[in-house]
Amino acid sequence: MITVASTVGRIIEVRFAGDLTPDEMKDMRTPLSQAVVRIGVDVIFVVDFRTCGALSTDVTPMMLGLMRSDNRKVFRSAHLFAPGSKILDQMKVSIAEAANANRRAFQSTTALTQWLSEVITPEELARTRAFFA
Repeated sequence: MITVASTVGRIIEVRFAGDLTPDEMKDMRTPLSQAVVRIGVDVIFVVDFRTCGALSTDVTPMMLGLMRSDNRKVFRSAHLFAPGSKILDQMKVSIAEAANANRRAFQSTTALTQWLSEVITPEELARTRAFFA
C-alpha cells in the first residue's frame, strides 16, 4: 500500500506499507506529481518505510527512477526505516544512486526531525511529527 498526501506547506508525505507491487508504484505517480506541481520548487518529502517489506526486482528500478525524476525539485527528502530492515539496505543504495545529497535515510524520528528542522517552518515540523507518530 502507498499513500501520498500534502496538507501543510512544502511537505509531501509518502507512506509505503507491505510488499509493493509495480501497479502500486505506477498508481502513485499521479497523486505524487500533482503534489509536486502544486508546491513547485523546494519540495520536502517525508517518507515512511517502517512497515514496508523488501523491494522486489521489479519495484527497485521504479523507485530509483521516481527519485531521479524529482531530483531538481527536492529541497530535502527524509526517509524513515525500521532499524535493521532489509529495505533500509536496499534504499540506502537507491538513495545514493539517485545522486541527490538532500535525500537521507534515518532509523530515528528524532534524528530525522532534527535534520528537517533546519529548513522547515514550525507548522511543517508539527505536521512531520504527526505523520511519523
